[in-house]
Amino acid sequence: MPSTKIVVHVEDNEDVAEMLAIVFEEFPVNWITAPTGADGLRLARELHPDLLVLDLMLPDMSGRDVFMQMRDDPQLKRIPVWVLSVIWWNANLFPWHESSIVSYTFKPFDIYQFRDRVLDLLGIERQ
Repeated sequence: MPSTKIVVHVEDNEDVAEMLAIVFEEFPVNWITAPTGADGLRLARELHPDLLVLDLMLPDMSGRDVFMQMRDDPQLKRIPVWVLSVIWWNANLFPWHESSIVSYTFKPFDIYQFRDRVLDLLGIERQ
């Protein structure tokens, strides 16, 4: 059996967070939701996840601020980041050129297509 991958999902929308946790249940993925940027940073430091899925609109700080803190932290800067956000109109403010940004998905999105792309990135086969 493949080793379990850890994904920290920084997301304040409980419906989106729960929906994604459910679609990854049947795979070796430990999907952990952080409802704030501060929680996401704390969990990233504690768990050093295989992937951090980042919303850009958070209640305590912007996703851009979360990413910039990760980029400047030697412990966090190599964690791959996948942006999942409704923000598209000012996406040019985000540092897309950074090597740790592995992908982005704008909401609304196809949950199964997203799941399959994340599984591919994590190297997990679908059956």
